Amino acid sequence: MKMCSISGCDRLAVERGWCHRHYMRWWEQGRVTLLPTPSPEERFWGKVARGDSDECWLWSGALNEHGYGLLWLNGRQVRAHRYAYELLVGPIPKRLTLDHLCRNRSCVNPAHLDPATLRENILRGVGITAQAARKTHCKNGHPFDETNTIYERAGRRCRTCQNRLVREHRARKREVQPSVQRGTAHDGRGR
Repeated sequence: MKMCSISGCDRLAVERGWCHRHYMRWWEQGRVTLLPTPSPEERFWGKVARGDSDECWLWSGALNEHGYGLLWLNGRQVRAHRYAYELLVGPIPKRLTLDHLCRNRSCVNPAHLDPATLRENILRGVGITAQAARKTHCKNGHPFDETNTIYERAGRRCRTCQNRLVREHRARKREVQPSVQRGTAHDGRGR
């Protein structure tokens, strides 16, 4: 039995004097030996379309379901914009998240990233929560001020509108009430 002709390989030769692993590498990649593995930094920059410092640097690698760039680093996935910030600026402060000031989630330009609290990041955005927080009046035009706002876990409501809804509900209940005679005994048998 012949051994693989690649130095350092102790497997049996099956084709062209190579073991199955080296033969398949040649068949799939056109070469038997591996190329040197690039560093994480080299792999990162290979997937960045870098422009001027004021332009977005678009990530051309894998994106997650929300549009953020992903990079494999030490056997786990990290977000590309976080890696870029830590590489070029420094560590991200504890309890802060990176806010894309450009609103482009695939951008990895650290000049477009600002450490902010999660609340601040959400309220700066364009989502439903941010839109609701920016409203100064309810849908009927009443102001959201200190005396006219009811704060709840689910958000805030207009006190004027809420009082109107309660009055209307009570009026509807009163319209139904007169048909039932009050104070008379009724046993259900028509007596």
